[in-house]
Amino acid sequence: MHSSQEKATWTSAEDEVQRPLGALRDRLSELALDRTSSSRELVLETCAVLRAWVHEQPLGWSWGEAVRELEEGLEVWAEGQGWRGTAARLLATLGAARRLDRHGPREVLSEELGLWLHGEADARDWSGRPLDAGRRIPDRRPTAELAVRRGGITRGLARGETILVLGVSETVVLALEYARDEGLDPHVLTGQGGPCADGLRLARRLRAAGVAVTVGWDAGLVSQIDEADRIWLGTEATDGRRFLALVGTESLLRRAREVGVPAELLVETDQHLPAGVPLRAPAWCERDAWLLWDGAPAGVELRTQAFAAVPLELVHTVGAEGPSTTGAAIPAPDRRTSIQA
Repeated sequence: MHSSQEKATWTSAEDEVQRPLGALRDRLSELALDRTSSSRELVLETCAVLRAWVHEQPLGWSWGEAVRELEEGLEVWAEGQGWRGTAARLLATLGAARRLDRHGPREVLSEELGLWLHGEADARDWSGRPLDAGRRIPDRRPTAELAVRRGGITRGLARGETILVLGVSETVVLALEYARDEGLDPHVLTGQGGPCADGLRLARRLRAAGVAVTVGWDAGLVSQIDEADRIWLGTEATDGRRFLALVGTESLLRRAREVGVPAELLVETDQHLPAGVPLRAPAWCERDAWLLWDGAPAGVELRTQAFAAVPLELVHTVGAEGPSTTGAAIPAPDRRTSIQA
């Protein structure tokens, strides 16, 4: 699941977990290692696994047992995925659910996880509180269409623009597909680099959608910035001051500012971290040095972290400007992997 190949969508996940499975940690082990699925796909598949597991618990299951077993079962998953904004919001919501102890954990957790899984038709904004109405993961299409029609600089996309795209973003891909459907014929310039072959995965999807793509080495993008009419980026997480992006993004954005190429960050509400949760790069980059060099000889220092925090002041934002007032009040976990309120 942590290869560079595309994953199937989450919709079949709930069917897959109907057969007897082992402990929760084992059920989530592959998802904890997933590095190529979008945050939406990852979290929805995780919710399907969690909900099936909750349904297996006995009627007398207590909150004390639920918190302890969730804490243990989610520890590895939280370490591997909790750096993503959407995943961090799920963890915070599960922690906040403990406050509803006037109801049993089976009832509360099943209902809340169901709202994550089946809330696509609910267009209402979510308060961030467990069991409140509202869509947990926003539809990416409105932000994608806004980027094409208006952009973050109050001008929409012109026909035939060259857009420099860094990394793989579900919202950015949707925006490019929408631009194609509108007859704007965008041309994408991107680079190959990073541990998950982001440039190649992006190019493969866009070509399948009929979007023109040029792929080079990511190190060469700074020197090619004057070929672009604008830059589009997505992110996995933001704390309202910085956002996570591939290493080297800040240098490219500063060069873009020097030459007058506008940069736009397409960001969604669920990518904003809950209050108190720090912005952090994924730990697996540091741990899995083989992604940079498998079998490096002794004495070679490897700088394996592929992500860095970038100041938001370097981009125009399109979409969510920040978490809602109530959403920002989601309690942060006590520890990075904790689900306790």
